[in-house]
Amino acid sequence: MPRKAKPLPLPLVRIIKPPPGYRAMLIRRTKLKYPHMSESQIARYVGCSPSNVHQVLKSFLACRPIRDRIFRL
Repeated sequence: MPRKAKPLPLPLVRIIKPPPGYRAMLIRRTKLKYPHMSESQIARYVGCSPSNVHQVLKSFLACRPIRDRIFRL
């Protein structure tokens, strides 16, 4: 009867999370760079939920529209 093999030890891989606010920064930067993208497209591009994109952009665009943020005089 063959010997039972020991299972290979799993490599200890740390899951690295981005720092707080990192995805929000990516969402803002993406909206400024690609203003034609919808919220769902930005969510897929950044890797988060559309509701998160909506929440970030709602507070980000509350003061001024995108045109004012791009073309500051």
